[in-house]
Amino acid sequence: GMGSVVNVTTSLNVLNQAGTGPGEIDLTGVVVGMNIDNSMTLDGTNGDLVINIGAIAPISASFLNVGSGDVLTLGSHVIVAESNAVSSVQLGNVSTGGTIINDGTMNFTAEVGVAQIDPDSFTNAGTITISNLTSVAVTPLNGLTNAASGQIVMNLGTLDLACASGPTDLEGTI
Repeated sequence: GMGSVVNVTTSLNVLNQAGTGPGEIDLTGVVVGMNIDNSMTLDGTNGDLVINIGAIAPISASFLNVGSGDVLTLGSHVIVAESNAVSSVQLGNVSTGGTIINDGTMNFTAEVGVAQIDPDSFTNAGTITISNLTSVAVTPLNGLTNAASGQIVMNLGTLDLACASGPTDLEGTI
C-alpha cells in the first residue's frame, strides 16, 4: 500500500497461511516500511523467510529500521530481496543507536537500484550480493563489521563501505 508503516514492539513470527512454514514480508509500496522497536531475531521457520523490499525511486525508499538501543538479527534463513528495478531501499535506525546483524542473505540485484544500510552499527556475517548496476552504501555511524563468515559478492554494481567513527573490521570476503 501507500504510506503504510508497521511498528513491531514485542516479537514477530512470520508464517505462511497454513502456519507450517515461513511467510513473506513485502515492503514494496510508496513510503512503506517496518520499524522494529525491540531486540529480536527474524528467521524462517521450516524454510527461508523472504523480505521483499524496494519502492520505485525517486518517489521514496522502502525501509526496515531498528529502534534505539535495539539489535535486529536477520537469521540464516532470511533473504532480504530488493524487488523492483530502479528502487530505493533503506535499512537503518528508527531514531539512533540501533544495530543490524545480517546472518542471512541480502540480494541487491534489481536493475539500477539504490540501497542505504546505515544503522548505528552493522555486522554482515552472511552474504550480500550486489549486481545489475545497483549501488549499495553501507555507512553505519559507530561500527562496521564484515565478519570472517561474511561475503560481499559484486557483479556490475557499486559498494561504498564507510564508518564515521568506531571500529571497522573487514575480515570477511569482498
